[in-house]
Amino acid sequence: MKKKHSYLVSEEQIKLIQNWIPLDFKFGTWAHCFYCGTTPESQDHVIPWSMMYSVEKHKGSDKGPRTPACMNCNCILEASFFDTLHERCIYVKNYLMKKHSKLLKTEDWTKEELKDIQGKLKNHIINQQNLKKQIEPRVLWQNSKEFISEFEKAYEKAVAEYPFNNNLHKFMKPHWHHNAVDQQIAV
Repeated sequence: MKKKHSYLVSEEQIKLIQNWIPLDFKFGTWAHCFYCGTTPESQDHVIPWSMMYSVEKHKGSDKGPRTPACMNCNCILEASFFDTLHERCIYVKNYLMKKHSKLLKTEDWTKEELKDIQGKLKNHIINQQNLKKQIEPRVLWQNSKEFISEFEKAYEKAVAEYPFNNNLHKFMKPHWHHNAVDQQIAV
């Protein structure tokens, strides 16, 4: 798993970031967490506000780029800075995959197979199967057409609302855009 960047970056880096980060840019939809697709209960400050502003001056700040997120993804990301939105998304996906790797590898049991098992073992197997059914969609979310569409919309919104902010465009650009540009250059 790629190491996340800390919000404890140099003052010089923070000043550079503060020069291009919009003060109020929201993207995503409250239908799902941008990172895992579950129901969002909070919003993620994509560029941690603690990195952008004096904590004393802007306590509880509601500024900067934000997207709907579940509490779990918001806690996974903490006050971490990533160079791109794509890296931020991949960090969450990799974290979930690593944390739940054993669960994701468990075999699925049919009702027929469960008939012969009783007691605590049966309850354990059923509980594991239910947990797996909750985690699998979260891990697979970033492969879905819906996620790709939401990521595209977020990028398009950044370009439309901030047409001259190339740093924001670079931060928001989906990774598949980079590959398409690289392939066109190579031809």
